[in-house]
Amino acid sequence: MRPTDLFDAAAIQQQAQDPRLGQFLYWEHPFPVNGGTRIALEALKMKAEKQGLRYSLFSDGCFAGCASIDRVDWDKGTAHLFYWVGVPFWNQGIGSWAVAQMLKIAHQWHDENRRLTTVFANCLEENHPSHQVLRKNGFRDISHFNGTGAHGGKFEGRRWIRFS
Repeated sequence: MRPTDLFDAAAIQQQAQDPRLGQFLYWEHPFPVNGGTRIALEALKMKAEKQGLRYSLFSDGCFAGCASIDRVDWDKGTAHLFYWVGVPFWNQGIGSWAVAQMLKIAHQWHDENRRLTTVFANCLEENHPSHQVLRKNGFRDISHFNGTGAHGGKFEGRRWIRFS
């Protein structure tokens, strides 16, 4: 695991265009041609503005996905955890390991004298493997909500769970 940079753009592109993964994630499908570059550039911007940290995940030297802490609100001490693991790497424990690492990073990260005290994560009700990953790392369900027409309407009417 290391901070995401532009060198990861092609690998992000390759993994993220799989529709089996895309059905659970915010990005549009089909995944845009420049999507990997956009995700890598967003990582650099988030870090520079102290609004998030994104890391690239690896398994045996191969790019396997990304994990990030974003939507940081330093005044409230809150942030959002987001992660994804490429389909060839599903069911290998990478997501659980990545979430554990990101929680450590989140609780050590600070801005002047402000620290993150609460980390949230959202996932679709139908995404049972993600529920397991989050619960294994100490997250608990705190609310349920319906998806909206955002993200091209792909989540409209689908149920989400918010974890903390």
